[in-house]
Amino acid sequence: HLASVLVGEAPARTTTVGAAFLAHALAREFSERVRDLVTAESLSRARAAGARLAAMGATSGADTLSGMLAAVHALGVCGA
Repeated sequence: HLASVLVGEAPARTTTVGAAFLAHALAREFSERVRDLVTAESLSRARAAGARLAAMGATSGADTLSGMLAAVHALGVCGA
């Protein structure tokens, strides 16, 4: 139910692209670079995947990585 509420509210609260990304994320569909980061099997692979993500676009990759880090901290995941 929460996912449908978020998708329904997103168009009025973010850009069209932001709403589309949210809908994909709620459907567990992520970019290859995001997927590579969250499924990395070692710290070195995670660092390499994070660097590839951060380098994507002008700032979109770094912005995505920053948002993921903020979420990890907010959720207290991995001792962050």
